Amino acid sequence: MAVTPPRRTARGREHDRLITHLTLTGNTNFSTAEYMQLASQLTARFYHTPGSLTSALRTAAQVLNQALLERNLATTGRGQYAIGWLVLGALRNNQFYFLICGPAHVLWAGQSEKRHLYDPAISGKGLGLSQTTNLYFSQFDLQPGDRLLMCGQMPTGWDSALLSDPGPVSMDVVRRRLVTLTEEDLNAVLVLVQAGSGKINISKPSRTGIEVSSEKTTQAQPEPVPVSQTETIPGTSPFEVSFAEPEAPPSAYAVPAQKNYQPPVPPPEEPITTPDFPASIPRASLDEPVGTTAKDEYPTITEIQVNAIPKQPSEQTRQIARTLARAIQTTRLTRQNISERLRNFLPNLLPGTQANELEETPTWIMLSTAAAIAIVIGVIGVLMYMKFGVGSLYQTYMKQALEARARAVSQETITEQKNAWKEVLSLVDKAEGEYHVTGDSQSLREEAQSDLDSLQGIIRLDFSPIFSSGLGRSVNIDQMVVNDGNLYMLDSINGEVLLAGITVQNYYQLDTNFNCEPGPYEGYQVSTIIDIQPLPKGNKTGAELLGIDRNGNLLYCGPNRTPSAIPLPPPDISWNEVTAFAIEGNSLYVLDASARAVWVYIGQDGEFIERPLFFFGQQVPTVETVVDLAVNGDDLYLLHSDGHLSTCSYSRLESVPTRCADPAPLIDPFLGNETNNQLVNPNFAQIFFSAPPDSSVLLLDSINKSVYRFSPRALELQHQLQAQYGKENPLKEAITAMTMGSNRMLFLATGDHVYLATDIP
Repeated sequence: MAVTPPRRTARGREHDRLITHLTLTGNTNFSTAEYMQLASQLTARFYHTPGSLTSALRTAAQVLNQALLERNLATTGRGQYAIGWLVLGALRNNQFYFLICGPAHVLWAGQSEKRHLYDPAISGKGLGLSQTTNLYFSQFDLQPGDRLLMCGQMPTGWDSALLSDPGPVSMDVVRRRLVTLTEEDLNAVLVLVQAGSGKINISKPSRTGIEVSSEKTTQAQPEPVPVSQTETIPGTSPFEVSFAEPEAPPSAYAVPAQKNYQPPVPPPEEPITTPDFPASIPRASLDEPVGTTAKDEYPTITEIQVNAIPKQPSEQTRQIARTLARAIQTTRLTRQNISERLRNFLPNLLPGTQANELEETPTWIMLSTAAAIAIVIGVIGVLMYMKFGVGSLYQTYMKQALEARARAVSQETITEQKNAWKEVLSLVDKAEGEYHVTGDSQSLREEAQSDLDSLQGIIRLDFSPIFSSGLGRSVNIDQMVVNDGNLYMLDSINGEVLLAGITVQNYYQLDTNFNCEPGPYEGYQVSTIIDIQPLPKGNKTGAELLGIDRNGNLLYCGPNRTPSAIPLPPPDISWNEVTAFAIEGNSLYVLDASARAVWVYIGQDGEFIERPLFFFGQQVPTVETVVDLAVNGDDLYLLHSDGHLSTCSYSRLESVPTRCADPAPLIDPFLGNETNNQLVNPNFAQIFFSAPPDSSVLLLDSINKSVYRFSPRALELQHQLQAQYGKENPLKEAITAMTMGSNRMLFLATGDHVYLATDIP
């Protein structure tokens, strides 16, 4: 489905064009109407969500996740389920922002860069499995001639065919090339970007030797024009996007296709209504759901094309031309009418002037005189409004804000104080919006925000960027550690580690000679690195950093050092897949979530050559949903995908078993948070245990851009760490990684940008 902005959108969505590619897998049948209903609900939520673009994309994906989850829960007794693989993208100007949820693929063949985005470790297994979702965010700078491909399952040879293409070719050539490379059932979205005015059109590729009866007509494709000849509507995308409808109806059962499986014939569909979808949204959608096709059907490839101005003007263009001609004629008549009226009026305005004298005055002089008089009157009106209108509104809002401040100071209950301070901030926003920021408004804002923060246990920090222009859009930092002042950053897109070394002037500088990436090392093949941990200084290996891949291969890295690899001895039941690990002293803790296990390696001097021990006893928590872990002594902290925390205390006595608390209760002593359910329904994404002497458990709320700090044993909230409010907050996007150094330095990453705050209290 491709959608242009409706007339009424939330703030920030006015110029976003939405492209949705949804694939439903599992064993549940879905009709065309059900596909359209899900896509419509998703689209409506996107355009009703204000704020940042990533927040709107995330909210729309969560709506779809909730709908699929509720359906799966309702059909659990019958053994039916459906999982959604989603690629959701928004085109704004020349930038394409998108998210991937599930093991879906996005290929970008640009003019100067080509990329294949596919990482299930980040995008997760799909929608409909739990309350929380794994989302892979990225963006491309599109140029005319670029091509995009979105699909659920990638047929063999498609990536090389698209990414190795030497130059621009037509959409039809690319489609035929992809179709001939495979005999598999397929469904994909193919995008061609050309210069245009930001429209979304539907085109239909030709079909040879296949008869299809259809009442739909397809307009002829217009000829492209160079960018320099194309005028772009201000505030819109500089591209035109067109969809191509599939030629044959794909089957309504889920993908991937199963051999020898005959899908049931769905009942006749009835029109459905989607009240949440704005009726004014012009949408270009497919008649059939995204799915596989039977072997005797034509494969479904949706094409998105950018079309320029057509050669022959359409009826709409002719109508516009006729309207412009009438407008020009009306303008001429109006000018003549004004000229005659001025000749009759100016003798009264200028005493002693005769009408016959004015007849000799050129019309342009009389028009200029009238325009000058109108401008003078308009300027006087604006000045009067600025003095007595806007200033009066500012004074009114500031007076109300001061009254709300007096109520906040006099209130006895915490809740009433908090509500009053929030009212103060709202009124100050209105006063500054109607006028401008003054010393009085700024002082009142700082007082209200400071008192509100103290009620909620929030500490504001000054964050500054480490790299002024970021690390590049091809980098996404999702793990960070600090060791001996050096900052190590794991890039989830390329699966390698980057190093920022600290200079003599206490600045961080990227070390371009540092090497810590997947590859063969001394006969061992290290795949994508999924987690990193610092090694104790002075260990036998001489490395500062330890990385691990999904197969349990360790990679030792450090500055001015050639990486070395060695595999961990597998446990007795072998590996399923390593998902995270942690180091505490000489012990290495490895999480194998799908096997419901945490294995402990007792090492020596940075080496781990002995077979592991199983951490849990008789009581094993729900390990399969764990996404991150931290260790402090004998205490193990497990962070689950839905954001809740569980803890386990290892027992070294045979008579006392290892016990776990799942979920572990989090205590919030701040009365200002009594209406905040963040600790009841948490949204934490990462966990970190800070070093002594002020050891604490840090939990990252990536969406709300906040770090919660808890005491280690009681798990009582000490405070929240947040950036300065308003324009002083540089954290505009969701936080993707965090870490804290031993010298009270907090690092936060947002994609390819890293920020630092010092002197953490």
